[in-house]
Amino acid sequence: MVRIIDIVTLVAVFAGQCTTIGLGVMQLCSGINFNYGVPLGVGLNIAVLIVVTICYLCSACLPIQKGIRIGSNISMVCTLGLMLFLFLVGPTVFILNNFVNGTGLYLQNIVRMSLWMDPIEQGGWVGGWTIFYWAWWISWAPFVGIFIAKISKGRTIKEFVLAALVAPSIFDMIFMCIFGSTALNFELVEATKGVIWGAVQ
Repeated sequence: MVRIIDIVTLVAVFAGQCTTIGLGVMQLCSGINFNYGVPLGVGLNIAVLIVVTICYLCSACLPIQKGIRIGSNISMVCTLGLMLFLFLVGPTVFILNNFVNGTGLYLQNIVRMSLWMDPIEQGGWVGGWTIFYWAWWISWAPFVGIFIAKISKGRTIKEFVLAALVAPSIFDMIFMCIFGSTALNFELVEATKGVIWGAVQ
């Protein structure tokens, strides 16, 4: 039984890693194509995948203090810097209004949206988005669970809940609101209409 659990865990983590890398490569390739005109294709996908793999291997092979930690810190600084830049330079009022509006809609519809399966129209949105992301994140559960358990050793339940649930959720709401509202504003303003839509096609 233990061996079966180990195998299922390894397969799940492998699937989660593959999905993450695949989606990341697709996004990077789309960005390169949109900004620099490099045609999409297998060649670009392989080139980006090789670069991403090399970066990952370099980070993973180095000691934690010099590899993953430095990479994580750089990622966080870049993310926070870009978020702050977009918030201050971008449509600040629109972002704030969207945050309040989105939070209200979320609280009003969380139960209905969580249980919505679209049984009548069967448009495919639930399977392509909701269920797909459920499965994707569930596949990460074994790895993330072990990681959180290790870094939470010696912490109180209150500290665990705040650090592992509350803080990430609040940050994710702010992150999604800033980037999502900025992208949405691009599509609403006539001068930049179609920019975001064109980039994801």
